[in-house]
Amino acid sequence: MKPFYRQYINPSFFLFFIMAVYFLAALLVYVPNMGGDGLRLPHNIICWGVMLFITLASGYCILLRKKIKVNEALAFFIIGACLMSLPLLWSDKDVMIFALPRFAGLWGGVLFYLALLQIPIRFSMKIRLIIVFVISALIQACLGFWQLLVASPDNFMEFIPGTRPYGIFQQVNVLASFVATGYACTLWLLFQAKTKRSCFLLLFATVVFTAILEILQSRAGMYGIILYLALILLARHRPKVKGVFIVYIMLVIGTLLTIHILKNLGFAEHFLRFVGSVDKMGSNAERWRIITITLSMIQRHPLSGWGYGGYEFNLSRFALHHFDYLFDGVDNAHNEFLFEWAEGGVLALTGMVFIIVGYFYLLRRYSPSRIALWGLALPITFHMMVEYPLLLSTPHWMLLLLICRLVTSEKCSKRKKNSNRYGIALLSVGVMGVLFMLTGFRTGMALTEFERNKMQDFTAASMVLNPWAQWDRWQYDSHTSMLLKYYQTHQPELLISYVDWGKKYLMHRNDLRVFKNMVQINKVYPQQATTTWLQQQWYDYYQSVESAHKVK
Repeated sequence: MKPFYRQYINPSFFLFFIMAVYFLAALLVYVPNMGGDGLRLPHNIICWGVMLFITLASGYCILLRKKIKVNEALAFFIIGACLMSLPLLWSDKDVMIFALPRFAGLWGGVLFYLALLQIPIRFSMKIRLIIVFVISALIQACLGFWQLLVASPDNFMEFIPGTRPYGIFQQVNVLASFVATGYACTLWLLFQAKTKRSCFLLLFATVVFTAILEILQSRAGMYGIILYLALILLARHRPKVKGVFIVYIMLVIGTLLTIHILKNLGFAEHFLRFVGSVDKMGSNAERWRIITITLSMIQRHPLSGWGYGGYEFNLSRFALHHFDYLFDGVDNAHNEFLFEWAEGGVLALTGMVFIIVGYFYLLRRYSPSRIALWGLALPITFHMMVEYPLLLSTPHWMLLLLICRLVTSEKCSKRKKNSNRYGIALLSVGVMGVLFMLTGFRTGMALTEFERNKMQDFTAASMVLNPWAQWDRWQYDSHTSMLLKYYQTHQPELLISYVDWGKKYLMHRNDLRVFKNMVQINKVYPQQATTTWLQQQWYDYYQSVESAHKVK
């Protein structure tokens, strides 16, 4: 008699169903928030919940089958993640804690890929999943078109009229790279299509994607899809329907010409107001300056790095002292490769190389069609080299891992030894992770309510079950509430606690407001060690920030 899951549950269909529900429905749900990245964004928490639920289900499958599937790419990913994580052991503990969520996300991704390996995916199912990605990108594109027409700030997404659309992602370039990935998936399907009807539908989708990318004026999205086109042409990948690629090129040219003609003639000017009007010079110069200074930082400490969690602090001081340039609030190198190298040194660099080799290892069997499938990750990968999309959008991280799984051969090694242990481990991580995200979602809602009510009453937020889901934000809000509480109770312990927290926080973030609060507190309750520390920070950095603010 067949086991229960084989009689009633097809693991492949289960994955498809969960992905379809998430990408076509759950990803459209907007939950009020205060912006930011990571778990500060509710849609990222929802996405992690989905990934952990699939991990849970895969653990259950391992226990039923009594065997676990692994492959060489997974080994490279694990080694790379280990090497990248090692510098955490000797980084400053007070600062390193701010980098822990990033590495939790890295290991969560490795476990998710392991979970996906346990689910067999036939070629027909791969096509269905790619169709889901295309439809999801089309929905996000349509959401972007709707945002272009929004006239009132009182809308269900709290979208600010007059700004560039961002779909559900709350950042223009993140929407663009997601759309570009859907665009690449559309081209892959177009080359696989065998009927004219399929080609017609896919060509229509390419017109929509071309139009939204041109309107968004996002280089991250544009260059991502250009890179994918270059890859499939260099690989000599050929569509199955003759002439369809020529039709596609003509449609792209026609779409772009139509948009610019309408813009120049003044038609649909409100709808096309961003076309050719977004100034890139300032962002180009700033991004190049960040990369140049980061490279100089790496040259200073190429082996050890500057320590995890302290990039913003170290970059600002290094730039001011060695380049006479003031950075305020730059917390990422706008290049994941340089960012990890600057913080983690040569071990982080080696770890990233292992992860890259792992992804290239999936391509060991050469064929134009396989290269085209493998290249679907290019839009997101390119975005990672110019920004930090995986911190802003967990759906991008999940999509990247799903693409890795789609290009993975179904012939994986099967191990029966200790499979129950691995199954229990995945099941346990999945259960605890889902609970963590559910309680973390409630934490985010409580903190958003507190911040939108002018930080008057921290009572509800102080009683949440899981402050660790947004520990940095929770700590910031709780210590801010201490200042307000002090004016009512005049308890010196509140101010002392604020100063102790502020010293650690300002070694991670540059926050002039927190610094000034600490200065005022130190005047009321002076401590020599704190005075010396504040004076050093003032002359090292905050004096220049204060001067710059006065000039503005």
